[in-house]
Amino acid sequence: MPIPSKADFQRATNLKVAITDKRTTDTILNRIDALIDAFHAERAEPAQAILLAKLYYATDAWLKKADRGESGVNARRKPAVYELFVQAVQELSRVTGVPVNLLPNWLAETFGKSMVEHGAELDIRDNLADYLSEMDVRKFRISFRGGLAYQQRWWTNRTDWVLASSANVATGTAPLAAAQGNPDANVITAGFSGYVMSQGGDLYTGPHFAPAVAKDRKQNSGRYHSSYFGGEAVLSAGEIKIERGRIVEINTSSGHYQPTAAHMRTAIETLAMHGVALDTLWVAAFGRPRMLGSAFVALEGLEATPVDRGLFLPRPGWAASGHGDMPASRARVTATLSAHKTVQDRQAAFALFRLHCAPKSNGGTHGPAGRLKCPQCKEVEKFWGDYVAHVGKGA
Repeated sequence: MPIPSKADFQRATNLKVAITDKRTTDTILNRIDALIDAFHAERAEPAQAILLAKLYYATDAWLKKADRGESGVNARRKPAVYELFVQAVQELSRVTGVPVNLLPNWLAETFGKSMVEHGAELDIRDNLADYLSEMDVRKFRISFRGGLAYQQRWWTNRTDWVLASSANVATGTAPLAAAQGNPDANVITAGFSGYVMSQGGDLYTGPHFAPAVAKDRKQNSGRYHSSYFGGEAVLSAGEIKIERGRIVEINTSSGHYQPTAAHMRTAIETLAMHGVALDTLWVAAFGRPRMLGSAFVALEGLEATPVDRGLFLPRPGWAASGHGDMPASRARVTATLSAHKTVQDRQAAFALFRLHCAPKSNGGTHGPAGRLKCPQCKEVEKFWGDYVAHVGKGA
């Protein structure tokens, strides 16, 4: 299904009676409107793919807020927003050539940031990271209302929502770090707290500390940026300063992920979508000087939309300047499809080996001994080692 025009989408999401819930106050809908306009004005497919991906993230964020019953969105608009979400998924699959079932992987590879070697060493080699359960992760999610950040009072074991503050996180971190034998673990800049932004665009901030040093370190005793999602890719990670609900500053200081300015750009766009004012937000991305958010997005080749000063889109001609070829390159699409084909070929080879190489007494065509003389088995010989391991595991 094609992406509708902005006018058609606005008609579909306009409510007949909306006295206290005007459409113009919905910052995510404003973001969606701007993205639809930009998509229809863009002709380069790599750039279209990026805009469709941003549309996917924006509609997904709106739907999650509606499902959670959060303020700022009206759930009566859900059918129209969900229809646009489906359209964005289908159109993104068409433009990129990536099957719908592989789009989450493509999005993670294209826009996400995987752990670097340092993070892998701590988490996998040294087994120090405490990977949280889904229930625990939920406690640290930030909710936005009117551009202000709110958090649950997890540091007092309560679930009511209050204006977020990095000081609250510090309060809750101290006893946890002490319990792991490292009460003086100052791995976060004073006044800040650690954060991650998930692949779904949700912001999380919670305890961040290293375990006790040397021989006293316990396994799975450190809280890192990787703790929230089991070491999987995130959109961005680093440190954040929040004061009475206002996000004051954000950076990319994460040894586990080491995000770039491009990942910070995604994080800033997401915050702007939630109504965070960029004119008062300080940004420090790796390789860039500390600057206000509005200056950062201008430097990144973005411009304010006429709808809302907090919404930013690429400047005209951005695809020709190379921005369109960076995350949505054909090489990335080709690599994704190649991996998909390998999986399919591997499954087909396993099915062939099961049919041909089972002992003849069990109905096999020629048994294991006849594998090297069978033309069909020889064609998929490279998968034989994987198959033997697969069978050995009893899978």
